[in-house]
Amino acid sequence: MMQANDYSWLFKLTCRVLKYFLLFLVGISVTYLLATVLGALHLVLPILPFIGDLILRLALFILGLIATAVIFESLRH
Repeated sequence: MMQANDYSWLFKLTCRVLKYFLLFLVGISVTYLLATVLGALHLVLPILPFIGDLILRLALFILGLIATAVIFESLRH
């Protein structure tokens, strides 16, 4: 039976990266919401294409990292 901390370093890294990516998404959402409420949307709109591209690239990278970690863990046990 596998213990809770018996995961590989790759799986732990993937979980940590996913956690910070989700926190990044929450931060972006709160920033956009506050900018909308406070009337500063004109400051946020020019950087939205850059942020969208960054989120897409990070999401694809993390998806590949998750797939690699799952395959590595499956082969390990």
